[in-house]
Amino acid sequence: MVLRSYLEVKLLFLQQDGEDMSGNHEPNWGSVLSPSARALMKTIRNLEDDVEIDLFQPGPEIERLGQIVASHKGSLHASLKTRIVEVLALGGIDVITQRDLWTLIEDLWCANVSKFSPTELTVLKGSVEHPREDLRNLARSMSLTYSQTRRAIQRLRLAGVLAKEGLLNFEKMGLQQILIILEAPKLVVSSPYITKTLFVDGPNPMVFQVASMPIRYIDDIQNIIRSLRGTSFRASCWYIYRGQLMFNGKYCDRRGEWNLDLFHWKMQLRREDEDLVIGEQLRGKEEVMHLTPVDLRILDTLIENYDATASEIVEATGISESTAFRRRSQILEKNVIMPRCRIRIPQLKDRVLVITSPNCAGSILRAWSQLPVTYTTRLENIETHERKVLLFAAIPLGTTDSLLKALNSSMSRVDDYAAYSISAGSEVQLATSFMFNRKEMQWKWNKGDLLDARTYEIVRRECEGRSIPVDLV
Repeated sequence: MVLRSYLEVKLLFLQQDGEDMSGNHEPNWGSVLSPSARALMKTIRNLEDDVEIDLFQPGPEIERLGQIVASHKGSLHASLKTRIVEVLALGGIDVITQRDLWTLIEDLWCANVSKFSPTELTVLKGSVEHPREDLRNLARSMSLTYSQTRRAIQRLRLAGVLAKEGLLNFEKMGLQQILIILEAPKLVVSSPYITKTLFVDGPNPMVFQVASMPIRYIDDIQNIIRSLRGTSFRASCWYIYRGQLMFNGKYCDRRGEWNLDLFHWKMQLRREDEDLVIGEQLRGKEEVMHLTPVDLRILDTLIENYDATASEIVEATGISESTAFRRRSQILEKNVIMPRCRIRIPQLKDRVLVITSPNCAGSILRAWSQLPVTYTTRLENIETHERKVLLFAAIPLGTTDSLLKALNSSMSRVDDYAAYSISAGSEVQLATSFMFNRKEMQWKWNKGDLLDARTYEIVRRECEGRSIPVDLV
């Protein structure tokens, strides 16, 4: 970073406050900013111009601001200034605080990074469909140049839109993924093996919980589900098959705005697909491969970042670089962990979940795949062996009601399906280094400590304001 002279910085500050040094004057937008808000605006300008001035103490907030400025297309300072002037023109504004300005920053940034070029849309789709491919092969599969692909991925990752994570191979880790469905519950399951929780609010609330359970303890989870039937209208437990995550940029228009064409989408509901094929059921084995403490720490690092280099693993785990390189290679060769790309587009804040029979799913799936981010999987009831299909989607904010209305109007009353608008949710990663007992070569288990029930209201309150998952794996 370049440290400018005091005079240069002073001139820069005067320009920020709405004064043009040529003698022309803009609307005095800076006068409504509180001192802290004005300092925040100056910091944004400094970050954009690479001026090193200590206005804030280093911390998460300034790091977040740096990430926002770096990933924002164009000048964030100019966009903020324009927006403030627009608001002032409406009248009635006496002061804009730092907190107000942060809200505006987040809103502008979310809209900005949710707009994609045709190349970025292609790269998002290709990354999801081919997570194992290296950059060169990925570019070739999408008919793009290496440079185009590299630049697009860098921008998308910097904005947090695209991340390449690791998914444990359940078959080799002695785990079984299950879905717990609770209707009108007073209690919900609590366990470090619960990785995702979704809430449907309303007069008849629903809770969907995903658990990566040790296969040998499935009976214990079934028993607690049976016990919850006394405090819920309905409670059930389902095996989850290997699902499919998809991205589709069809409803991103030429301006980069996300707008569902519900007329087009509804027409797609009239076209039936062939029988649904999603993959095999994830059935883990009771015996797991030998894992050292170093392996477990590396696994946790790769779950967060599948492409983590040996140097990044060293920084996260404290092991030597040669050990990190060797053990990482062995873990990947044994297919203990698999790559998956995760997409988080800020404007796609609504979540919709549909559970239906396999036959009925055939008339929904083609239309479902047109939505921006979708996840599809099969379910099998652990007790009755009844089979269902689960469809999950991330769609533009405020479009859920219209989409559900279009879906309901196209389905028959006798169709076996249920659609839900997800109100809140949370997700956590399963920490292998903490939950796996390497001496006994099995997952830790103590029903009293690792499997319990908590009050619905408390868990629901804790999920308020959190980011809702985009898939159920």
